[in-house]
Order: sequence, then C-alpha cells, then structure tokens
Amino acid sequence: MQKYIRQLTADIQAAARLEAYEPTPKLQITSIEDHFAEVEAWLENDLPQERIGEILGLEAIQFPPADRLNRNQLRKICEAFEQTMQSYNVSFDFPKRLPWKIRYQLLVSKLEESVMICDDGFVTVEFCEYDPSVCPFGSRYCTCKQYEACVPDFNLNLSEWAKALIQHISAAQKLISDHQHFQLRYDDDDDDRDLALLGKPIFEWLNIDITRFPANEDVGYDDTLGIAEAIIDLFPEEAWSWIIDASLTERYETCISLLKVKATYDYSGVFYTSSVEMEFFERIFHFYFDQRERRKKDDDWPF
Repeated sequence: MQKYIRQLTADIQAAARLEAYEPTPKLQITSIEDHFAEVEAWLENDLPQERIGEILGLEAIQFPPADRLNRNQLRKICEAFEQTMQSYNVSFDFPKRLPWKIRYQLLVSKLEESVMICDDGFVTVEFCEYDPSVCPFGSRYCTCKQYEACVPDFNLNLSEWAKALIQHISAAQKLISDHQHFQLRYDDDDDDRDLALLGKPIFEWLNIDITRFPANEDVGYDDTLGIAEAIIDLFPEEAWSWIIDASLTERYETCISLLKVKATYDYSGVFYTSSVEMEFFERIFHFYFDQRERRKKDDDWPF
C-alpha cells in the first residue's frame, strides 16, 4: 500500500500547473484592468471550467478507502491534492484542526465538481451549507456554531426570524477567514475608468439573501437595531458605520442600501466601487456630520 500511496502522491503533484500564479496582498494598479476584465468574464461564466478529477488526471476509484490509510498517508495525499489545486488558484475551505480522514474524504468527494480556472484571485471550493444539522465536518468541527455568538450581546429582545437573519449576515465573515472585517474602497476623482466594470451588488458577493430584509416600518426597534449592527460589524471601520447612528431608521435603510452597492471583490476582504455608487452615502455622511456638530453646540446630542 505504501508504494501505491507514493505513486498516487507523485501523480497528483505532477498535475500541478508549472507557472503558478502567486497572489499579492494588495491589488496592483498596473494589473487592475486585467483584474476587472477577469471579474467580468467570471460573472458571465466565460472563464474556463474544468472538472477537478480531470485537472488531477485521476478518478475517485483510484483513491483508496480512508479506513485503509494511516494518518501520515492521509496527510500526504491531502497536502499534495491541495497544493496542486492551489497552483490553479483553487483553494478548499476547511475548518482548523479538521482530522485528515474527514479532509481526505471530502476532497475525494469533490473530484466530480467543476471549478473556474483564473489567473487573478482564487476560487474557493466550499463544503458547508451553514446548517449545523447537516454539517459535513461533523458536530465537533462545525464552524457554524461560532456565528450563533454573532447575535449582538447587548440586551435586545430579538425575534426568532431576526436572530436567524443576523446569523445569516454574520456568516459572510467566513469568506475572509484570514481577515477580521471587510473594507470598501472607492475613488473620489473624476476618472473612474478602472471601475467601469463593476461586478455585482455586495450582497451577492457575500451570499446574503437581500429578499430576507423586510421594510423598515415592518420591523420592531430591537430587531432593527440588531440587524443594522450585524451589517455594520462587517464594515466597522467605514466612516458611515458610526455617522448613521443618528437615526435608527436611517441606520437600517442605509445598511441595506450599502449591501446593494455594485462593486468588484478582490477575494481578500476588499471591495472596490466607484464614487458614483457611493454618492448616496457621502450625502448621508455629511448631513449627519452637520447635525452632530450642531447638536454638540446646543448640548442636545444624545450619543
């Protein structure tokens, strides 16, 4: 068996792309046009797709049952599998400390799945549907449970549907496991040609179902506050995240409007959009900034 494992590992490694793309931490200006062109092709499903098994040149039957392999053999195969796919800019979303046996079985299960092959950015293959009751990682390693703790810890009487929506919003953090929060960047000059190819609304990038948000007048105070805080927590460093606390209604509606902003995503936690898309938020920022300063002078600012 050991001889077969060595040969299987060598076959997997031999399938690696020779000149692998090495992503940089920040998007370079010199390549931003190519980046947006690729994003547009991705949105139009024009990027090449290939079955993972075809990329590796292997079928599931060639992988021995997990029960016949020891821990070291499982690790060797998993590492070769993931490193080879990484050379095609394809990564797999696993929780930390997941046993090699489970990892191996899940990787083999993806051999029939097709993935897009891109040069700028990564495609992430996911296994979880964010439902702890059917978690493929098992209850011990389920990562969804951490999002239950994302419900705001201040004393709110949240309805059950609001709790579920807040957990749904907070699950977006899973897209940036190496970062704490998302960022939003945009230009304030007149030259937006690099951002002409805006991708899709932020809520689509974050896999947030915008249809789950009711109209503001149909939501109670506690639910409104909890939902707005969950969205703000995704972008806590943005200026608008503190200025809109002047009005709870505006806070809720602005947060939802932010999710509808069209942007491109660099797969590292940063959204790029144009100043035109952000004009609405600029107006809100300056309006409430003026209100805040005026009320400070009158000693009538409640925050």
